[in-house]
Amino acid sequence: MPSSLKNEQLPAPVLACCEALLDKKAIDLTVIDVKGVSTITDYYVIATGASSPQLRAMAQNAKSTLKESSEATGMIDGDPASGWVVLDAYAFVVHLFLPDTRDQYALEALWKDRPSVTIA
Repeated sequence: MPSSLKNEQLPAPVLACCEALLDKKAIDLTVIDVKGVSTITDYYVIATGASSPQLRAMAQNAKSTLKESSEATGMIDGDPASGWVVLDAYAFVVHLFLPDTRDQYALEALWKDRPSVTIA
């Protein structure tokens, strides 16, 4: 069983990004710690939006927040109309999904043995 991750254990840029996503009404926001097992990043931030415009707004708000903090920057990839947008902030990667697309790719199931936290 994976250990639990606590909000206060997350780096400031990850928390700032989560707040930016919640400001745009992100649903089911989850952070998964993949340090030591992923060669790509340390954390995956996964959230759902109800529509393509909401995904776009979530991604732009997260990117703006990271740019303002100067602690992390990132690139947005993907088309909100596809149901999946990715923001690569290097130390963490944000995956924003429409509900059906999130169910289809099931990233949480892929990393089910890693510590995670749901952010409300």
